Amino acid sequence: GHTQEGYGLSWNERREGMLLSGSYDHKICVWDVDGDTGEDDGERYMDPLTTFRAHTDAVADVAWHPHHADTFGSVGDDSLLCLWDCRKPGAPTHRVEASEHHVNSLAFNHIDSHLIATASGSPSGGGAVSVWDSRR
Repeated sequence: GHTQEGYGLSWNERREGMLLSGSYDHKICVWDVDGDTGEDDGERYMDPLTTFRAHTDAVADVAWHPHHADTFGSVGDDSLLCLWDCRKPGAPTHRVEASEHHVNSLAFNHIDSHLIATASGSPSGGGAVSVWDSRR
C-alpha cells in the first residue's frame, strides 16, 4: 500500500468494491475492498491489487473514468495529468504536462467521454482550470 498520507480517492462506478487512492509517496493503488484481508498483531490490513508509478511527486487526485471500468486518471504536484489502463499496469497510456504548477484535481466529463478537466494552482495564489481531449 502507501507509505505516506494521501488525498485522492475514487470509487469505480462500474466495478463494485474497487477503490483508487493517491498519495504523497508518488504511488496510486487499486484496492478491492471486498477482497481478502490479513491480520497482523490484531490489526486487519489489505494489500492493493495493483500499484501504479509514474508521478515524480505527490499524487493529488485520482478518478475512475465514468464509462470505461479499466480506465482512470491521476494528477499531481509534478504537474502531470496521466491516464491509465488497469489491464496495462506499466506506464500510463497518456501523459501530459498539464500546468507549470501543481495540478490539484481532475474530473472526467460524464457526457463526452473524451473530455477531462484539471485544476491547478500557482505560487501567486491564482489558478487555472483546463479542459483536455484524450484523443489528442
